[in-house]
Amino acid sequence: MSGFINKLYLLILSLLAALSISCSGGNKGPSFSYIINSTQSYRSNDLIDNFPASELYFRLDSQSRCITINIVAQEHEVLGTTSLSKIFFIVERELDISLFPGRNESTFIELGRNFDNNWEHSPSVRICTITTNPVHKVEPDILYRIRFTNFDRRDTKMKVTILGNSRVRFLRQ
Repeated sequence: MSGFINKLYLLILSLLAALSISCSGGNKGPSFSYIINSTQSYRSNDLIDNFPASELYFRLDSQSRCITINIVAQEHEVLGTTSLSKIFFIVERELDISLFPGRNESTFIELGRNFDNNWEHSPSVRICTITTNPVHKVEPDILYRIRFTNFDRRDTKMKVTILGNSRVRFLRQ
């Protein structure tokens, strides 16, 4: 019975993600997906709520006003029980701060996350350019980073999907 409930939960999450993507408007382009295992991905130096996080980088090839990012965990079986994980993630973009005195580096700034301060989870997040904010832009050739965790040390296979008006290049940094 537990396996059925988990499969139903995955189906509902997938449908909600698809619905949020299709109803969001502005994202009429193709989607690009990347399959990643949590134990094989790069570990981030930046934690999420003091828990180890993994990271995945990407770039856009052309201008896109908005992008929608969705990460769905695939089921895994432990001791005969199928379980699903909620994936919590933060989307960031690289910001060159070398223009400031005494700085010769870049940093990442948050553009969005799929959870709120009470850890309420959403299957996807939509990031759009804010024309009045010079750093909150969705632009081509900028390095973007997704930091993610499921607060579980077991290996989890995940599917990362990015939908927008631009081709997406996933990178291994």
